[in-house]
Amino acid sequence: MARRKLSEHAKVSLFRWWFVGALYFFLALGTGWGNSLSALDLIFFLSIGIGLATAFIFNPIIYGMFDLRRDGKSLNQAYYAQPVWKRVLQKLREIGKCTVVVVLVYITYQLINIALISARSLPPETVVLKGEPFLFTTFFLLYYNLISTLVHKAVAAVASAGSTQNKVGK
Repeated sequence: MARRKLSEHAKVSLFRWWFVGALYFFLALGTGWGNSLSALDLIFFLSIGIGLATAFIFNPIIYGMFDLRRDGKSLNQAYYAQPVWKRVLQKLREIGKCTVVVVLVYITYQLINIALISARSLPPETVVLKGEPFLFTTFFLLYYNLISTLVHKAVAAVASAGSTQNKVGK
């Protein structure tokens, strides 16, 4: 029986799942921010921590370790061939994307807790589903991949619309 290998993108997703889970474990459970009464503090530090670690640690490792391709083009070469100012913008976008994703995960936790509280007729201040690395990371990965796919498709649609207009205008 032939063994099926995981695709490069599946390996990156598994590595991202582990990486973000470890960061959540260290930041939310290993520091005082996890016990803070303010959810905004935890969201802020998780966003910045995960964004910085992804931009400066995870992405360089991934682009050096795996041969990632999209639409037949190598993403590795595009990543390393960019001028410095584009790399800076890419790192800032990554931090922004991680911030949006962490906020979406927080909203998801809130909605699940509200639904469980109303379904069980519990007091409103009850926290039924607390944050923990496995579920946080799973939600994070789902939202991260969804946003990445939507942004890629939007950029491709704008690029193809722009090239179509250039052909019509000539």
